[in-house]
Amino acid sequence: MGTNFSLIGFEFLNGSYKEYLPKIDQAQSVQKQRAVFFSMYNFYVSSSLQLQKHEIDTKKTLYENFSKKILSLLPLNGLKVYKKPTTFIVDITTSVLVNNFLSKNPNEQKRVLATKPKLLIGKFIQLIDTTSSLLFDVNDIFSNLVYKRIKSVNKDKTVHFMHDGVLIKQENQSTFVLINFDNFDKKTLGEQIKLVQKKIQQESHQLIYVIYPKSDDFQKHIELKLPQMGLSEEEYRVKLVPYSFSFCLKNFKGEKQCK
Repeated sequence: MGTNFSLIGFEFLNGSYKEYLPKIDQAQSVQKQRAVFFSMYNFYVSSSLQLQKHEIDTKKTLYENFSKKILSLLPLNGLKVYKKPTTFIVDITTSVLVNNFLSKNPNEQKRVLATKPKLLIGKFIQLIDTTSSLLFDVNDIFSNLVYKRIKSVNKDKTVHFMHDGVLIKQENQSTFVLINFDNFDKKTLGEQIKLVQKKIQQESHQLIYVIYPKSDDFQKHIELKLPQMGLSEEEYRVKLVPYSFSFCLKNFKGEKQCK
């Protein structure tokens, strides 16, 4: 996993919502960075909290996209617009959440009462509105994305999400994937090499991948030789891998596929 702790998402600061977007060479515009964020987010959360591609507009801020999602849930069964006294069961928690959210939106002045508990709209409001922020550790959310994608294409193998990477096992072969969201830098590669050596010595992995985001200076696989290990090439292989985000940038409004 990467060593630098940094956050992506948004928070309410000094009277407005401030965005913290993933910075990578493949996504240099704000719109592309938002597309990468939403792809990471969707891999990270449960399916009920995901935003579908047609619901995402990268020309709008992260908060505006989530706010639009919440407002789109208002007409669903289980919510009543309060007009006059009547009798029905009310879920107080969801009702308070919805009305607190609507009170901050000048275009939505209706009073809403929830008649069913634990509605999806309440989950979304709790996600972004309780603390007026939605922030993720970028290394954690990126590692989860890599793990989910590895697992989806290795259905014949056993794939584990570990505290320091991803373990792939098949019969007698063991592969370990170290994941970094830091920019690839030869000057700081020494720390990764130490970690690779430890993995080989203590856990006997035959193949180790070290993943960094694809960048202008890092676009091809690099095979790493470790003569100090005293092992043959048949006993281990280490590869530095540029991770492409092209898949994140397809079919979003206002976006063209990243090269």
